[in-house]
Order: sequence, then structure tokens, then C-alpha cells
Amino acid sequence: MRNPARSGWSWRRRQAVSFFFFLGLVPAAAAQEQAVQLPATVQPAQQTPLTLVDCVRVGLERQPALAAQRASVAAAETQRAALDKMICAALFSPEMGYRKQQAGLGVTIAVAGLETAEWETIYAITRCYYTVVYARKQESVARGLLEKLELARKNAQALVKKGDPDTLVTQVDVDKLAVNIDLLQLRFIEASTGVARATAALREAMGLRHNARLPLLLEDFPATGAKLDREALIQQALSRRGEMVQVYSAACVAELEVRAQNTGCFLPFKMTFASGSDVHSRPIPQGTSDGTYRPSAIGLEMPATLVGRKADRVARAQDFSSRAGSVVEKTQGLIALETEDAFHKWQAAAAQVKTTRESAPKSAKLAELISGRFDNGKVSGEDYLRARTLEEQTQSQLNEALFHHALALAALERVTAGDFTPSFRRSPARP
Repeated sequence: MRNPARSGWSWRRRQAVSFFFFLGLVPAAAAQEQAVQLPATVQPAQQTPLTLVDCVRVGLERQPALAAQRASVAAAETQRAALDKMICAALFSPEMGYRKQQAGLGVTIAVAGLETAEWETIYAITRCYYTVVYARKQESVARGLLEKLELARKNAQALVKKGDPDTLVTQVDVDKLAVNIDLLQLRFIEASTGVARATAALREAMGLRHNARLPLLLEDFPATGAKLDREALIQQALSRRGEMVQVYSAACVAELEVRAQNTGCFLPFKMTFASGSDVHSRPIPQGTSDGTYRPSAIGLEMPATLVGRKADRVARAQDFSSRAGSVVEKTQGLIALETEDAFHKWQAAAAQVKTTRESAPKSAKLAELISGRFDNGKVSGEDYLRARTLEEQTQSQLNEALFHHALALAALERVTAGDFTPSFRRSPARP
């Protein structure tokens, strides 16, 4: 015989299950109805090709390195706000005022680090963008030479078939042209691969995903002829660089630590600012041991705790403060050296552009002259190949010189933190 209480409980349980099952069906049915109403395919919006200015704008918004640096700024501001809220602690801790000042300088250091990271990102994007431009131009030069050699091979083959005894073009010339065309095909493949690699690097510098579409509106290399003053550029760099703001602020933090350690007469040890914050300066550049002189930077030092009597703690804090002063002086020298090096690279690139720009039209004119005579059978294939090769080399060297000139301008912008503004920062008119 069935238990009435158990039977009633089963009925109520089935009713509850049915109720919740019904609640689950309602949103599912609504979602199904909504899914039916959606179109079968959604066409992505047509992307507008990006100029260099557009690429920089996207990079400043999307680059993860900048997001990380903004988080560091937020952490420093949170630290300062936390100390500002400790009103009662200041009544019992005479060093609290110094800690608040140090926290404020920590925010300044973090903001300067963000500005430095932004200029590094702008430079990286500019460099990668002009690398794409350079790779495209080199690909175009290789394609143009390939088309010219193919046409010359066909003309040479026609001359050989005629059997004119006065022509200087032979089957050997036809074979030489065929071999050079095969070799040039390899160079064309390499140039095309360079375009893909440069585009991938630009995509990463902008903070885009590896599979993101990146249509580009490629601009020409910036114009030459600007007159720059080395000393003025160095002064701009020393007055604008975020690293200088960081080391100056770090020196102030170290000086405040001396005052903070001068409080608390009977304490055997005292914490420093290093125990509760991460105040540091960015070392630039890293030292190397190759053929180029690249000295390394020195950084701020401060232990988390200073041990001893007050006089001993103060003396040791003064030593670390003196080191911070040396950090400032060393950073000044490094920034001046970096700026001067960028200036001389720009100077050399501008001179190379001037020389190759004069020789490129001459080699092109000579190649056209030899080409006309070759088509008439008046010169050999060896002379034709030599003239076309010289034309291609001078044009490639001109592209390379313009590329290095553009990179030098971008480097000068970076080392001066934007105080020097190159011409390519102006957004061009769209076609």
C-alpha cells in the first residue's frame, strides 16, 4: 500500500520540477525566436585604409604595453590616495608627511613612465609603417626589372630567329637573360615576404591581433632638406624626456627619505619608501660590449629597511641620496649621447639621399639608351644586363637612403619626446 505522505511529497516535487522546467523554456524560446530573426550572414563593415596618423592613433588606444603602464599610474594614484586618507596616523607618526610627499612623487614618476612608453610606441609604429613602405618600394623595383628583362628576352629571341648576321645578340644572350630572370624571381619572392613580415610587425606595434585586417594607405617617404641644430635638439631632449622627470623625482624621493629617517629617535630600524612603493627610474639605454660605445645607465638604490641608530640611518640615507644625484647626472649624459647619435644618423641619411637622388636618374637614362640599342641588336646582352642592374641598384639604394632618413626623423622625434615634430605627422589628404 502506498504511503500517502510520500505520494503527496512526490506530487509536490514533480510540480516544482515542472515549474522550473517551464521557467527554463521561456528564455530558451525567446532566444530561439531572436536567433531566427537574425540574418544568416553579417557582412563586416568596409575598413578605411589607415594612414600613419591613423596607425598611431589606433596604437595609442590598443597597445597592451600602454595599458600596463596606465595600470601602474593607477596603482601609484591609489597609493597616494591611501596615504591621504590616513589622517589620524599623521598625529602619531612624524614621518607620515614625508611619505605622502614621496607618494605624490611616485605618481609623477609613473606618469612620466607612461609618456615615455607612448613615445616608444609612436616610434615603433612609425618605424614599422615605413618598413612596409620600403618593402613595397623594393618589391616594385624588383617587379619592374623583372618585366623589363622578360621583354628584353622576348626581343632577343626574335632577333636570334631572324638570323641577321649584323646583330650582336646571340642565343647566349637569350640564355643569360633567362637565367637572370630566374634569379630575379627569387629576389621578388624575398621582397614580397618582406612586405608580409613588416605588416605583421606593424600589427603587433599597434596592439592588434595577429589575424586582424590591416588595410594601409601608404604614404611616400618624408621630404629631405630640413635644417636641424644639434645643440638645440639636445636641449629639447633634456627638457622633455620622461626619463629626466623620473630621475629628478627619484632624487627628490631619496632626499625626503633622509628627512624621514631623521624621525624616531629610539627605534632600532625604520622602513623606507621602498617597502611600500615601487619608485624607480627607467634606465636608458642598456650597455653593450660590441664595436659601438653604448654605456649602461645606473639606477636608484634604496633598501626596504635601514637599521641602526637614527644618526646611522640618516647617514646611510644620505649616501643613497648622493647616488640618486649621480643617477641624474648619468641620465643627462646618456640622453645627450642618444640625441647626438640620432642627429648624426639623420645627417648621414640626408647626405646619402642627396647623392643617390642625383645618380638614380642618370642610371635610368643610361639603361633606356642601352635598352634601345639592344632591341636593335647593336649591343650585347652583357651590356644590357649591366645597364639594367646598375639602374636597379641605384634605385634600391635611393629607397634605402630615404628609408633610413625617415627612421632618423622618427628617432629624433622620440629622443626629444615630440619637441621636434617631423613633417610626416601631418595627416595627408585622402584621395
